[in-house]
Amino acid sequence: TLGIVPSPHAATHVVTDCGNSGTNSLRGRVAAASSGDTIDLAACTTINLSTTVKVTQSSLTLRGKIPSPGFPTVHTVISG
Repeated sequence: TLGIVPSPHAATHVVTDCGNSGTNSLRGRVAAASSGDTIDLAACTTINLSTTVKVTQSSLTLRGKIPSPGFPTVHTVISG
């Protein structure tokens, strides 16, 4: 009998805390993510980080708003 293992589905982690740290901050959501997941930054117009966010996943997608005139830009610092 062959066992079939379902492939894992990528998850979306929503950033709701626009601060430097915390479970729902960019830092917390990146730490909780697996390779292939998406980090949704749409709730934040600005994220100011005091240190670099370490990314250990081989593949991670960041999704956020595209700034238009008059809207602040999302600033993030990420290293792998």
